[in-house]
Amino acid sequence: FNELRLQIPETPRDFQEIEKEVDGLRIGELSAYIDRNKNAGLDTKAYQVKYHSRFSLSFIPIVMCIIGIPFSVRGRREGGLAKDLGLCLAITFFYWLFYSIGLSLGSNGAVPPVLAAWGPTLIFMALALLLVARQEK
Repeated sequence: FNELRLQIPETPRDFQEIEKEVDGLRIGELSAYIDRNKNAGLDTKAYQVKYHSRFSLSFIPIVMCIIGIPFSVRGRREGGLAKDLGLCLAITFFYWLFYSIGLSLGSNGAVPPVLAAWGPTLIFMALALLLVARQEK
């Protein structure tokens, strides 16, 4: 055939609905979905990043609490509450920035999905433990 007309019943909106459904999957369902697509030869990096980010998101409050320990136990105040609050907000902003960039890089395939989701958490956990270790007694 030089030319063949196809009737495709799907609309672009149908494909958008598939993406919304993936966001609503549970962990086990998402894992099965990733395996099924991987066996079909599809690129699953973005879905793997979503899978790992669901676990790494639960560690964000723990990391933030550990980062806050050195600021809350200081005996003397150097600059007062405003300085500590501003510093904590800046740390939180940079954490979320690195986390978002990591997820974006992982979804695009520039970074492995596990590293994309867990990298910022591990870096800031190391920073938190360093701050706690340097705390004066």
